[in-house]
Amino acid sequence: MHYQTVGYLKRGEYAPSLHLALRIARYFDVPVKSVFSLEDFPPLS
Repeated sequence: MHYQTVGYLKRGEYAPSLHLALRIARYFDVPVKSVFSLEDFPPLS
């Protein structure tokens, strides 16, 4: 994945395809809903 794509995802400027969402979740070994959601995630800090 291109570094610009990561930036777009982080800023909410890009909606990933289902294929990309599944690949990202598999890479981190987590469910897709742990990475992508229609609801905002709580801050980590």
